[in-house]
Amino acid sequence: KTAYEIKECDWSSDVCSSDLNDFSAIIPIAVSAAQVVSQELIGHIPSVTLYPSAERIAMGQNIVMPFVGVASPSDWSPSMTLPSDNGETPTTQTLTVNYAKTHPILWTGNDELAAGTVGASMLQNQFTQVFRAINNQIEASIVAALKPASSRARGTAGTVPFGNTKIDAPAWMAGVLDANGAPGDRSLVLSTAAAEGARQHQNLTQVANAGTTDILNNGVIGNLAGMRVRTSGQNSSVTAGTGASYQINHSGGYVAGDTSLVLDTGTGTILAGNVITIGNYSYVVKTALTSNVVVINEPGLMETVADNAAVTVAATYTPSFAYSRDAVILATRLPALNRLGDAAIFREVVTSPSSGISYEIAAYAGDHAITFAVYALWGVKAVQPRHIATLLG
Repeated sequence: KTAYEIKECDWSSDVCSSDLNDFSAIIPIAVSAAQVVSQELIGHIPSVTLYPSAERIAMGQNIVMPFVGVASPSDWSPSMTLPSDNGETPTTQTLTVNYAKTHPILWTGNDELAAGTVGASMLQNQFTQVFRAINNQIEASIVAALKPASSRARGTAGTVPFGNTKIDAPAWMAGVLDANGAPGDRSLVLSTAAAEGARQHQNLTQVANAGTTDILNNGVIGNLAGMRVRTSGQNSSVTAGTGASYQINHSGGYVAGDTSLVLDTGTGTILAGNVITIGNYSYVVKTALTSNVVVINEPGLMETVADNAAVTVAATYTPSFAYSRDAVILATRLPALNRLGDAAIFREVVTSPSSGISYEIAAYAGDHAITFAVYALWGVKAVQPRHIATLLG
């Protein structure tokens, strides 16, 4: 016999109208809420590498994860010389858990009495809203990591993709990833505006051209150019800097692969995440212009660039992103708990069956009231910029 009476309940339906003080009723309610949220338009969470764990960790703590860089084979011929020791070695990436979120749900005795038999349904809806809000924040944090970490960009800033008769945008993105050697587990996560354009495109809505009725009947874009196409409402705009009239300032110019570029003659700012066009290619800025030096992401310049070549800053844009799963890491953990415990009278972990993200749920007793709190800790890092491409919109 525990301090709380555990009542039997038939969970064949989505929720149960059991008394909300029966803590055995809370977990199925929360799981049902997590399942509802997992079916919504969250495109980035299922596209990245997830490192989930039930380990408890402190805010700001680092997580060390294995990482494999880019191999550079060298010439070889038979000899009596042993292989050198400067080849590929095991490496790691450090990710900081710098997001910690919680949200309380308060139920008083009056609330429960007024809710009656629909109390469990109301609580499920409240949990759904909390999970939705946290998932959107996780999604936004992935976007924040992607913006300054992309290798190159295609499209026109300020112009929604899929606006012409050709389905060229997915091909552009696949071309960038192919050129950079990205592996095949790829996703194209569209902004809501880009997804709307795709769903209206005649080559995708006409069954004779698309070969399927998925978009016409269900709005499902599916796969394009070898990428799973998803949608995210968190692909927020990137504000352009004020930079204008900049030129390359390097005697002899730069060669393909260079990432740190010295500029001169121009004025204004070039910000991280901005897109600059040099010659035939557009690059995403990794580090903002500082002391006349701007840094772009790997693999760097795609061609030789002459001294005094023009550097043009693209206008403000709303991005969509194409990337392979290994490009971004999302690590989720549970919040650290004092070894003596805290004031919670109930604590459980709920894991989303589709995303694998775990949330801690705790209940705290008050004066004729109960507060349920949902907790989530996570960190995000883009570790393979060469495997990320930006579609401007």
